[in-house]
Amino acid sequence: MACLAVDRADATLHFPTENIAVHPAANRARVKVERTQSVGPVYESSPGGSLAVPTGSVLVRFAKPAKVEDKAAQLKAAGYGIEQVLSYAPNAGWVKALDGALATSLKGMAKLAAIPGVEEVAPQMLSRAARKK
Repeated sequence: MACLAVDRADATLHFPTENIAVHPAANRARVKVERTQSVGPVYESSPGGSLAVPTGSVLVRFAKPAKVEDKAAQLKAAGYGIEQVLSYAPNAGWVKALDGALATSLKGMAKLAAIPGVEEVAPQMLSRAARKK
């Protein structure tokens, strides 16, 4: 599977808010990727399982009473900027690599985990909504 930042009718999965579409790798040659678009990874939970697409945003949670905003300099030193502080948990928030690249965000997660006081680091993954029966 390939994750493309395009809106295509033949997509296996589509996240319009994030402008992400997932296409089978076999269709890669038929999908036109514009210069402003990119191709990224898609993960499968198990063979034939549900698909998940990383956005490049990473959740970081510090031990209380630390606040994400107070850790901005340490996050920047690790190569990340704060995207959003969680209003219900000011010790947690979404960060993204300063260069905006998905690969940089994913590769640098160990640097985030090494910041003193960090309790959790997790990439944001988009997947199809599950419906209860």
